[in-house]
Amino acid sequence: MEPLVLLFSFSLLHLCDTQGTPVFVQTGKDLRLDVQKTVLKEGDDFTWSVNDSINVVKLAYGDKPFIFPNYKSRAEFSAENHFILLKNVEKRDSGDYRARVSSASISDVAEYSVTVLDPVSGVNLTVKPCSSNSTNVTVICSTEDSLINSTFTCDKQTCSPEGGERAEIITPGASLDVYLKSGSVICNHSNQVSSKTDTQKIEDFCIKPEGTPVCVQTGKDLRLDVQEPVVLKEGDDFIWKVNGTINVVKFRGIEPAISESYKSRAEFSAEDHSLRLKNVEKRDSGDYRALVSADKDITVAEYSVTVLDPVSGVKLTVKSCSSDSTNVTVICSTEDSLINSTFTCDNQTCSHEGGERAEIITPGASLDVYLKSGSVICNHSNQVSWTSDIQKIEDLCIKPEDKAEIMENTEYEDPQDVNTDLHLKQRRPNDAPAVPPSSIYSMLTAPIGSEAPTESRDNAQPESMYATVEKPAKT
Repeated sequence: MEPLVLLFSFSLLHLCDTQGTPVFVQTGKDLRLDVQKTVLKEGDDFTWSVNDSINVVKLAYGDKPFIFPNYKSRAEFSAENHFILLKNVEKRDSGDYRARVSSASISDVAEYSVTVLDPVSGVNLTVKPCSSNSTNVTVICSTEDSLINSTFTCDKQTCSPEGGERAEIITPGASLDVYLKSGSVICNHSNQVSSKTDTQKIEDFCIKPEGTPVCVQTGKDLRLDVQEPVVLKEGDDFIWKVNGTINVVKFRGIEPAISESYKSRAEFSAEDHSLRLKNVEKRDSGDYRALVSADKDITVAEYSVTVLDPVSGVKLTVKSCSSDSTNVTVICSTEDSLINSTFTCDNQTCSHEGGERAEIITPGASLDVYLKSGSVICNHSNQVSWTSDIQKIEDLCIKPEDKAEIMENTEYEDPQDVNTDLHLKQRRPNDAPAVPPSSIYSMLTAPIGSEAPTESRDNAQPESMYATVEKPAKT
């Protein structure tokens, strides 16, 4: 990659009112401050100081330089050229540095405004899902404390604008930029002492693959075939590649050479040149190309493979029913999404015959609720799996009080005198009372000749059962 030239446009940091030359240095680096050629005369003192109050080094004419205790372990001074070298600088070393000659008068021979900065953190360039026609590409340029969303309009392998965007971020003196240059999108995080970039080619963003789309469920096997029989000549190589750079298998007519990362789960047929990947994972998604490599590469098969997890389960519940059960609102839900849908019902039919679809978190999946053949159907699906929950329309709004409606109008009276000495089957007509009672209760007993069970049941049953019989008409 050709070196990236970064142009900075910023306002100088005026930490103090100073006329000194601005100097930026990275923490941990060494800092050298020079002076113009200076000749000391007898009686002169030469001093380097910080912020006009802290002395770093002092040199009296004819003496050795004296480095003050706070700097002794990390400052060096040249008695010949009078420059100072601070080693392994820290942020507390920022300030105004002044070199001064004192005699009968005071003369400043050098002045610097020093700012010590940490290097910027790393940067990451990611692409948000592309538009359906892949003409609008939105990229995210982010650091630990800031991000930019920037949208480019692309046509094939070119995008506009050629400019970019800049974010104000938390770190003082730093900037975050995203821009286009030479067919690439560049995300740049920089300050006056360091720069980090992440670069991606435009054609890698949303250019739709030319290969046949194939969707496969995680954990399943994937088989990729060539479109036409392949005959290899001497010196020809047959190669299956992923994303244009990763070899899965290479074959030269003897034994196929399967790459180490695929050795335990890839199978290659030397007869028909097909490739089988076993127990695929989502990381196996990509563009697979089969090619014959001779004087030039000839593509004999190409697939755009997407590996998807199966969809999660789905549940259909009733949210509300109107008092007359003509409006029914149902909820069709999964682990990460739901739809509320209201249907208008008349007896056992509802409208609308259409449905609703929800945008859900899982990429490539859809959640639908609709009516079909007298049932409400909640369906969660993607290209490799689907689950559904179905309820009959007439079951949606059954209320508990509807089930008890018969019991509300039932009358109970005190038991009447009934001849129960004989089993029901042995009664003669003349055993019946002359006047029928208003209510009849029959005692149900075990058949004659049978013995009652001696073992207890898990669920205790009543000793007797009462059957309500329609009251005979009075004479």
